[in-house]
Amino acid sequence: MFPPDHLTAPQLVLAGGHAGMLSVIESAERAPLVAPAWYSYDPGGVVRFTTEPDTRALEAVRRSGRATLSVQDAYGFVAVEGTMLISEPTDPAEFRQWAVWCLGADLGERYYRSAEDALEWMTTVRLVPQVWHGRAAAFDASRC
Repeated sequence: MFPPDHLTAPQLVLAGGHAGMLSVIESAERAPLVAPAWYSYDPGGVVRFTTEPDTRALEAVRRSGRATLSVQDAYGFVAVEGTMLISEPTDPAEFRQWAVWCLGADLGERYYRSAEDALEWMTTVRLVPQVWHGRAAAFDASRC
């Protein structure tokens, strides 16, 4: 049965999205850096991003160790804040799974093949959810 009964409405919003806005403190003198981010999320787990190693957002994540991801859908919004874990390089199997999750089977597989040679220098970042904010409509499984 979808969705699993143990998931909260904000987790469902996060699990249903593919793109959000990542916010990270770059310095005390500036407003937070906000950057678009494609992500994947396994409910109850971590949020995964893959990025190039020389982006401003990744440098800010390395310094602060924390970030917030904001996602909106037709039923609500969620902002999840947490600790960031960095893995280098990106694992090809994980990247393939992420591409298929974000883009669907056919387009995801084509995207993976086009990026496969670059993965050895790409970086995977994981946000470990610790604080949840948001509002989402209750999910009514009878409407599916």
